[in-house]
Amino acid sequence: MTPESDLIGIAISGEDLDRPAQLTIWPFCAAGADGGGAKGVEPRDMPSLRQALDEAFAALRAATGSPWIITDSGLILTPASLLALLPHAAAIEGAAIEGAIFDAATFEAPGA
Repeated sequence: MTPESDLIGIAISGEDLDRPAQLTIWPFCAAGADGGGAKGVEPRDMPSLRQALDEAFAALRAATGSPWIITDSGLILTPASLLALLPHAAAIEGAAIEGAIFDAATFEAPGA
């Protein structure tokens, strides 16, 4: 594990990055006059966790929505955990990840 992984605390292996995932992005939208807004968003099946992370990071960078990811192994990546991963996006989006780089058992959301 890298020193950064001890701080981030999310278990994702290089193999996990190539497995399918589900991505849901809840849009940031102002409520309409009727109090409406996004009432529900369907998750999208993504061919790989890497692609789901790419889209999630893009949504976070553009502040267009709150992404949630469910990995093929069942790990749920919340918006808070994705924000914690954002500074490491370049390493995650690259192919040079080997073994477990994050430890889910020790994850704490920023500011917790």
